[in-house]
Amino acid sequence: ARNRINSSLSSFIFTMENLNDAGKRRVAIYIRVSTQEQKIDGYGLEAQRKRLKDYVENNKALNFVTKNEWIFTDTHTGSDLNREKLNDLMKGVREKKFDAVLVWKIDRLSRSLKHLLTLFEEFEKNEVSFISVQENIDFKGPIGKLIFQIFGAIAQFERELIKGRTT
Repeated sequence: ARNRINSSLSSFIFTMENLNDAGKRRVAIYIRVSTQEQKIDGYGLEAQRKRLKDYVENNKALNFVTKNEWIFTDTHTGSDLNREKLNDLMKGVREKKFDAVLVWKIDRLSRSLKHLLTLFEEFEKNEVSFISVQENIDFKGPIGKLIFQIFGAIAQFERELIKGRTT
């Protein structure tokens, strides 16, 4: 009888924990800085982390939930897709662990339009929304796709300007 009670109690606790997340949109957070951007106000790792977590917590109507293990942080150039935590994020996307990926600004994901389109295609294939807080856009649907491509082109343009200034 005691084992049955313990088993029932464990099942009840498991069910109650899952009810807290039931119906919520599971949001992965991606944070990136390049070494030169770490010094720019507002782009640091902790500043992005705080703003993105606040966004999830303070926008109750969006029905978001995130966990610390769903926060992926890279210190790497935005022109290269070979980033450890980005790869971990994309693995989670393919395993359907998330409903959305949240970034501070679109260029935090990549500064290459080609890379952005590749990532966006993977999000779409796995039914994962891509949300940029700074641009205030959920890039789902036809208008979202168009705007995503426009912002991607702007991010690549900014990259070329930065490259021109540093060489």
